[in-house]
Amino acid sequence: MKKMTLEELDRAIEKTKSEIASVQQKIRVGENKFRAEEEKLRKMERSIRTHRLCVQGGMLGKFLIEPDMLTDEQVYDILKLAFSYSEVQELLKKILDEYKSESENEVS
Repeated sequence: MKKMTLEELDRAIEKTKSEIASVQQKIRVGENKFRAEEEKLRKMERSIRTHRLCVQGGMLGKFLIEPDMLTDEQVYDILKLAFSYSEVQELLKKILDEYKSESENEVS
């Protein structure tokens, strides 16, 4: 093993420090990109949810007579009654079971 002079050691240390700084900068850039992608994903999920709620709300509005005249509480009471019927609960359970079964098959 070759002995290094003090100057060579200093240069090696400075080079190593520079490499460390460069790697740390790359890590920060990578973390920032990751956070930006996470934020994009959250916005996309929020947009998808908002779209779904608007579409489903529109569907509900088609079945209500004079929906603009009803309060939120009145609509809630109507839905509560509609979903209390065993036929509706069975249909909902069947649809969810089918969805879960399809999801499990896709994973397998």
